Amino acid sequence: MEAQMMPAGTYWVGDPCYAIDEQEDWMALLNDAEFFAEKTIAKANGMTIAAVGTAYGDGCYVGSDGFEYGVDAGLLGVVPVADWAKDPGDLMRKVTFDEPFTVSTDGENVLIGSILIPTGDEDEEEDVCPWCGEEVTGWQCECQVYDPQEDDDDV
Repeated sequence: MEAQMMPAGTYWVGDPCYAIDEQEDWMALLNDAEFFAEKTIAKANGMTIAAVGTAYGDGCYVGSDGFEYGVDAGLLGVVPVADWAKDPGDLMRKVTFDEPFTVSTDGENVLIGSILIPTGDEDEEEDVCPWCGEEVTGWQCECQVYDPQEDDDDV
């Protein structure tokens, strides 16, 4: 999905469903953006928002800003702080962007301006043998000195 530029301004950052008060407006935005499957920008009823899907849908994701973003619609994005947007309280974070910024995803990580929000599986890192530096496959690496199961038992 292509990154989209948003104009400078003050926005609610998080799952946009929390800042859209009327169900009718929320559905109109979802329909305009084709549920954000292929589009990042939604415009409906005088409202414009940007959002992208998370890797695993709903949950809580901690951003590089330290904020824990709760997700209930499987999306992270921005909603302008405007008359039509409701105050989502602590469900979203109010951020002022002094310059135009992008909203994008690589499928696992969401980038909103300079805020990086990992939404993929952080535990998918490959095990590397501390002895020979080779990838550990199965129970041991090729040198058969390192057993990752022993490391797990030490925790």
